[in-house]
Amino acid sequence: MKNYISQTDTQYIRHILGRMPSDDELNVIAKLQTQFLKGRLYIETLNRLDDGIKRTRIPEEDLTDENGKHIYFYSSLYSNENAIEDTESLLEVESRTRSAISLSKRFENDGLSVKTGLVKTSHPTEIHLAPEGSPFAFLQVPFNKVSKKARKSIATLLGKPWVLGTRIVDQYNLPQSLTNWCIQENIGITINQDIFNSKSTGFIVVIQNGYEEELIQETSTWKESCTLLGMMSDKPEIKLIDIGGTEITLPIDVLRFPWRVFTQTRFHREELKIDKTLPQDIDSKIDELFWKIWAVEGTHDEESNISIEHCDNESKQWVMTSSDNHTSFQDHPRLAGQLAIADASRNLACTGVKPLGLLYRNVFPDSINPEEAWHGFEIIQGQEEAIRSLKLPVLKRSIVSLDEQNIQSIFAVGQRTQAGEDTFSGFQNDGDFISILGSHRGELGYSTYAKLLHDTINGHLPACDLNMESRMQEAVVQGIQAKLIKSAKPLSRGGLAISIGKALKTGANGLGARVHFSRKLRTDQMLFGETQGLILISLGEEDIMEFERICMSIGIPSTTIGRVTDTGRYTFNEFFDIAVDELK
Repeated sequence: MKNYISQTDTQYIRHILGRMPSDDELNVIAKLQTQFLKGRLYIETLNRLDDGIKRTRIPEEDLTDENGKHIYFYSSLYSNENAIEDTESLLEVESRTRSAISLSKRFENDGLSVKTGLVKTSHPTEIHLAPEGSPFAFLQVPFNKVSKKARKSIATLLGKPWVLGTRIVDQYNLPQSLTNWCIQENIGITINQDIFNSKSTGFIVVIQNGYEEELIQETSTWKESCTLLGMMSDKPEIKLIDIGGTEITLPIDVLRFPWRVFTQTRFHREELKIDKTLPQDIDSKIDELFWKIWAVEGTHDEESNISIEHCDNESKQWVMTSSDNHTSFQDHPRLAGQLAIADASRNLACTGVKPLGLLYRNVFPDSINPEEAWHGFEIIQGQEEAIRSLKLPVLKRSIVSLDEQNIQSIFAVGQRTQAGEDTFSGFQNDGDFISILGSHRGELGYSTYAKLLHDTINGHLPACDLNMESRMQEAVVQGIQAKLIKSAKPLSRGGLAISIGKALKTGANGLGARVHFSRKLRTDQMLFGETQGLILISLGEEDIMEFERICMSIGIPSTTIGRVTDTGRYTFNEFFDIAVDELK
């Protein structure tokens, strides 16, 4: 474990202690800060970016509803149905009531599953100032398997007047959670139990002195175990006492590792090329290509990226959308970070909702080498560029270090009035006009088309114009809230032709589309290029002029490319004529 502590760190610890630390002390420090040290390179990068704009890191921002109740977020990471780590909010283990909401999304990637959500309650969840000598215990709760009975029992426990506060043992293990608690609150604790072998999730409970027996009695019949760990102290230090009576006392300051200075070296990679040769008879094969791409992308349900839940008074709704842009880490990590943030926010805008903020989790390789961690640095930098450009508050974020894993799990959260702002991703009315917001550039790099035709997923990742992105999201939200836009969906994987097909598949029955689109693009670029930032909308004829005025005032291009019909057929220029029923 000492390998995670550098010579510079050791010198810093020596300065704080006023002497050279022993091997036992260094091992304890490393165990207390294992999760931090594993992801240290990435966390330090985030902290530097935060300081650049004076963003508050602790505590992170949170939301309150119209009744002043707090909204909290949780996130869980699973592998093969086993929890690797779990950052459930304490409120998630509370019994459900009409005043509590749970809104969650699950994202799958390479055997890992990330589930994220938000919940609401009036229960306090943080330990503030508890008197010196207050006992604290660890209640083990396997959040991914907790029963309804256990939820009710835990809620009852939290309501006891002698419970002073609680703290989640979230994505970190018990030692790291205790360390974070002490550092954040500048408090001390005395621990007389072995905390380093605990891998369980759960939460820390602080109680009034003299109520230890009540706590044990309250939890004695539970399947979940409850262990008294020690006492709180006003002196900012962690004291560990083992079974033999040996003590190790460490001031909290030795756990506040100083930032290191290092050069962020770029990872060198040969220039990637994509085969640009096309079959000479490409136009005659468009119909065949469409169905090949549809077989891959047509069954993907973008609606699964959206969760909606009622608020207390049922006049408002919470809306949460996730990014479905999770690729291209290795070759374009910074751009991939930008795209994922913009994608989640764009998905939310297409529901007519302005984001109140983001919650996101990054899973990066476990590395102490800046050269090896370059991809993670670049992803974080790209995410931050998009967050600042789109002016998105950060509600919750975390970094998990796992071997050889790069995952972005991005969610945008907002609120809308329940009545009058509903919009759809599918076409709704015969006679509506079909338009695209943004400029279609027809990029094929990393597209489904390129993978199927050339058996490659490299090339140049489509660019992300963050300035245009912000204006486009503003225009679509205004259009939906003004009831001008009847349907809206971002350009999906597979390109424009596939996106229109999906809007027909999820739209009202019996509809078709007649598309006439003229642009200086190759046929395959026009139909299957996956330009980032395009939004496909439909509007009534009477609303076109009003919406175009909105677009002109904001400064975004809007192009009418076709019309919704009642023929039940989908035509795109002269390229194909498809029965919509075949898409469903």
